[in-house]
Amino acid sequence: MNRTSLKGGALPSLIVVCLAAGASIARAQSLPAPWMAADIGSPAIAGSATHSSGTFSVVGSGSDIGGTTDQFQFVYQTAQGDFEILARVAALEANDPLAKAGVMVRASLAASAPNAFVGATNRKGWIFLRRIAAGAATDSYSTRPSGAAPGWIRLVREGSLLSAYQSTDGSAWTLLGSETIAMPSTMYVGLAVTSRSISKTARATFSNVAVSPLSGDNRLPTVSISSPASGTSFSAPSSITIAAAASDADGTVSRVAFYSGSTLIGSDETSPFSAAWSSPPAGDHVLTAVATDNGGATASSAPVAISVSGSTNQLPSVAITSPASGATFTAPATVAIAASASDADGTVSRVDFYQGTTLIGSDTTAPYTASWSNVATGNYSLTAVARDNAGGTRTSAAVSVTVTSGNQAPSVAITSPASGATFTALATISVAASASDADGTVSRVDFYQGTTLIGSDTTAPYTASWSNVAAGSYTLTARATDNGGAARTSTGVSITVNTAPNQLPSVSLTSPANGATFTAPATITVAASASDPDGTVAGVDFYTGTQLIGSDTTAPYTGSWSNVAAGTYSLTAIARDDRGASRTSASVTITVAGAVKISTVAFTPSADHATNVTSYSVALRRSTDAVTATPVATRDLGKPPVVNNEIAVDISTLVDPLSSGSYYAVVTAIGPGGSTASTPSATFTK
Repeated sequence: MNRTSLKGGALPSLIVVCLAAGASIARAQSLPAPWMAADIGSPAIAGSATHSSGTFSVVGSGSDIGGTTDQFQFVYQTAQGDFEILARVAALEANDPLAKAGVMVRASLAASAPNAFVGATNRKGWIFLRRIAAGAATDSYSTRPSGAAPGWIRLVREGSLLSAYQSTDGSAWTLLGSETIAMPSTMYVGLAVTSRSISKTARATFSNVAVSPLSGDNRLPTVSISSPASGTSFSAPSSITIAAAASDADGTVSRVAFYSGSTLIGSDETSPFSAAWSSPPAGDHVLTAVATDNGGATASSAPVAISVSGSTNQLPSVAITSPASGATFTAPATVAIAASASDADGTVSRVDFYQGTTLIGSDTTAPYTASWSNVATGNYSLTAVARDNAGGTRTSAAVSVTVTSGNQAPSVAITSPASGATFTALATISVAASASDADGTVSRVDFYQGTTLIGSDTTAPYTASWSNVAAGSYTLTARATDNGGAARTSTGVSITVNTAPNQLPSVSLTSPANGATFTAPATITVAASASDPDGTVAGVDFYTGTQLIGSDTTAPYTGSWSNVAAGTYSLTAIARDDRGASRTSASVTITVAGAVKISTVAFTPSADHATNVTSYSVALRRSTDAVTATPVATRDLGKPPVVNNEIAVDISTLVDPLSSGSYYAVVTAIGPGGSTASTPSATFTK
C-alpha cells in the first residue's frame, strides 16, 4: 500500500523524479529529464507541456479519457516495480464540465491501452477511472467526491493492484478505489490532461509532482465503513451505530475516528471499530472513517451517504434592515447592507446578500452584514437569503436602492402625439415633450423614431416636426439632457401612419382655346397643364373624341395633330399619375373650315384708268414674303373693263399650280408715266 512520506532510496528498476513545491530549480520551458510529452490517440489539436520552477503547465485537447480508446496530452516517464505517483492539481481551465487533469499509470502509449487514472474534473468532482484490458470499456468508480482543483491525488501500484487516493491538503488521504490490472514490466506513468472536446483545449497546472518507489517505510492503513450501507435512511430522533473494518499491512491500527463531513462523531481504539451517533440532525450526511496506524500514518475510508428524516424543517426568517428601500447613494458608492435572521427550529448557518442574481457577500454570524463597494450609477434590487442548519433557505423582501452620479437625471415625457395615434401618409407629425430637471436645467431634448434622430429643441416648449412620413408603425421617444450632462429617455409612444388613398391628378387644356377655328388641312398644336398632389404625372394623352392624337411624358405637355380635315372636333387631355390613376380635362371644341378656292382677283381701277393706264398686272407672293420679294407667280391682266367701279379677273390658272400654303396678291397699274402698286390683299390659303 501507500507510504506516508516521499523519501529517497530508488529501486534500481525505477526512474524517480521528485519536484517539490518551492524547490530551487532553474526556470526552463522544456521538460526536465526523464519527462517526455506526447498526444495519445491523435487528438485534432496538438497538446503541449512546459516546466518552470517545479510546476508543470500542460495543455491538452482530445475527445476524452474513457470508452475503449483515449485522446489526451500525456507528460510521462517509464517506471518498473512497485511505485506511487503523487501530484497537486493546482488549477484546471476548461469549457466542458468533464474535462480532466490528473495522474495516470498506463501499460503503453496506445490509445486503447490498459490504464488507471485519478484526477479532477472541471465541474463534476474527483474521479477514478480504469481500463483493465486493452480495448475494454473504461469504468468509473461509483464514489466521486465533490469539489474541484486545487487538490491532491496519488496512484499506488503494488503488483497488479492499483489504488487511487484524493486529499485536500496532501496529508489526510481518502481511498477512492482499487483495481487489479495486469501491467507489463515497464509502464508509463505521468500527468494526463483532456479537454473532452475535439475543437477546444484545456490547461492544467501541476505542482509537487513526484514518482517514487515503494520502500520499507510505514504504509498507510486501510479502512472502510461496514455499516451503515451507503444510501441508508433513518428517522429522527435516532441513534446510528457506525462500524468500520481497518487493518495495517506493516503494523497495527491504533485508532479509527468517525466523521460526519468534518464533524467528529467519535473514535474507537479496538477492533471491531465503531461509534454511536446520537440524535443526528435531519438531513443528508456523508460519513467517513479515518484509521491511524502504530506509525502515525492515516487513511480515510470511501464516503458513505445516509439521510436522516424528521419533522418538517421550518424555514428561517430574514429581512434587510439597512439600507431602507428607496435609499439613494452617490457613485462610486459603498453600500453597507445588514439583515436580521432567525430560525424557529434550529440555527441560522449563513446569510447571503444579493443584488439581483449577483452575490455581494456572505456572513455566518449575527449581526449579518456585507459591504458592497464601487457601485456604479443605476437602480438596484437587494435581497438577503438566510440558510438554516438543516439546509432550508428563505429570501427576504427586496429593497430597492438608487445610485446616482450626484447629478439627478432630468424627467421627460412625450405629450403629443398620444400613444396609438394614427396618421395618413405622407404625414407631417408634430412631436412635443415636457421636460424638467430637479437639480438644474434642461439643456436639450432630442426626439427619436427608433434610433433615428428626428429633431432637437433647446427651449421649452420642446417640439420637433417630422415630415413626409411614409406608411408604417413607429415608436417615438424623447431624450432630455440636463446642464450636468445627465440624460433620461421617455417612455416610447407608438403611432401608426396609414397608406393614403391616391389623389387623382389635375389636368386642363391650355391650347387651342375653346371655339378656335382652323382651315383645312390644319396642323393643330395641343397643350395641357397637369399636376399630382401626392405623386408625379407619368404622362398626358391628347384625344379628339376617342381617337388618341398624341402623348407627352414631360412638362410642358404638348401634342401635334396634323392634316386635320374640315369639321368640328372635341379635344380632351387625360393625365396619368405614378400610381396609375387618371383624370380627363374639360373638353375644348374647335372648328376646321374647308379651304376656299381663290379664282378671281377684284380691285378698284386706278383714278386715271381711262386716260393714263395702259394695263394691269397681278403678282402673288407667300404670306411670309415682303412686297419687295420676287413673286411666286405673275400675270399681265391687260386693261379689263370696269363694272360698277370694279375690275374682276379670273386668275384660277395662276393660283392652281401653286403649292399648299398662304399667299397675298398685289395689283400694279401700268402707264406711260410709270407704274403704281396696290396695297397687299388679305392672305388666302391654297
